[in-house]
Amino acid sequence: MRTLKNSIIVAGLAMTLAMTFLTGCFTTQDGSSNFTMIPGRSDAFQLRPNWPPAQAMQAVQEVLALEGTITSVEATKNTVTARVNERYVWVKVQTDAESPDISLITFQVRTKWRNPDLALANRLMSMTVAQLGTYTRPAATAASN
Repeated sequence: MRTLKNSIIVAGLAMTLAMTFLTGCFTTQDGSSNFTMIPGRSDAFQLRPNWPPAQAMQAVQEVLALEGTITSVEATKNTVTARVNERYVWVKVQTDAESPDISLITFQVRTKWRNPDLALANRLMSMTVAQLGTYTRPAATAASN
């Protein structure tokens, strides 16, 4: 009887420790923190298209509106959040550190259970590149002599 009781206590402690160490949080592109059962896994793709951030943001919004529902656009943080096929999507558009004419777009996608969905992130990234290809490239700034 004592052995069974000790086994139950040890199993309970093991489950508690496993739940404590195998869960965690992840930070979204808009800066908020969310709970996940699988911490530490990559959940984002980055894209550096040779387009200004304003046009990149427009392309991201068009793709997300086509594929799902945009839930918010935060102009101060340059982020768009959306729901696509019961997935949570966060996209951040910023100026690349190397050039002001190049955008840095980060696509982050999680399932409703907060697990990463890299396949959807990759698909949204590819669709954004295709959408940017339909735009007229802005004229290059002329160098003055």
